[in-house]
Amino acid sequence: MALLAGCALGVDGGVLQHPPLSPRGASLTAHLGLGGGGMSTSRYLLAFDLDTRIDIADDASRWAAGTSALGGIKLPGCFLDARVGIWRAIVSGGAEASVVPSFELGAYVPLRERFDPARPQHGANSDGLVLGIREDLDEERYFTVFVGYALFLLPGY
Repeated sequence: MALLAGCALGVDGGVLQHPPLSPRGASLTAHLGLGGGGMSTSRYLLAFDLDTRIDIADDASRWAAGTSALGGIKLPGCFLDARVGIWRAIVSGGAEASVVPSFELGAYVPLRERFDPARPQHGANSDGLVLGIREDLDEERYFTVFVGYALFLLPGY
């Protein structure tokens, strides 16, 4: 279960669209949880996160919190990934469902990696670029195109 032995952190910013290709605002999201992978020695990445998000939209803004699961598989130069989660608005300027399912498709592109096979006790990490699309199944459905940063950290022992 080495994929869950570390920490996963991600932040992204995006453009809210309703309908698609019709910008309505901006979104800032943060993910923090248990996870791992994302390195040249990994075939997969996996994370279980607690999430928070602020959406600033022309018709209603909100601050939401939730939880999600991220999974990915290695392709040449990147990891193709998907995230499924649920959100609940903490504060909102509009009508909200009590629980909002959210789905993402995207990619994680590792930019830097630190791992010394001769000294695995020193841990490892991988950080890079995330990009993708997200759909929230709320009363007002928003489609989001986002870009951000992710870090997978396996502590040393």
